[in-house]
Amino acid sequence: MLAGGSGVALRRRPARRFEVAMSMKRFPIQGHSGAAGFDIPWAMAERAYVNYDRRYSNGQTLETLAQRGGFGWAEFVLLYCDRNPSTDFTPRVLSRCSMVVVKDLLSGDPKC
Repeated sequence: MLAGGSGVALRRRPARRFEVAMSMKRFPIQGHSGAAGFDIPWAMAERAYVNYDRRYSNGQTLETLAQRGGFGWAEFVLLYCDRNPSTDFTPRVLSRCSMVVVKDLLSGDPKC
């Protein structure tokens, strides 16, 4: 692309935030109904894990959860928002928590 007819070519640099996010340690999220899963930044899983451990305290580490396939999406977003997956699993709460998670994912800087 030429800037203002000056003959100087401008190149777009990839967003640094994306480069950093891709190099972070990742945590798996299980797929649903046969769909492939995906992963999230480890720091986001740590935030959910604090709530998971407080509620269930079964001695499983975050690393063990990752090895076993990670959280399900609904479980993760509810725990991330400090909600109880056993009692707060409603479309309204799940939608609100999903928006919080997506916002933090897109910002590249989860508030953990």
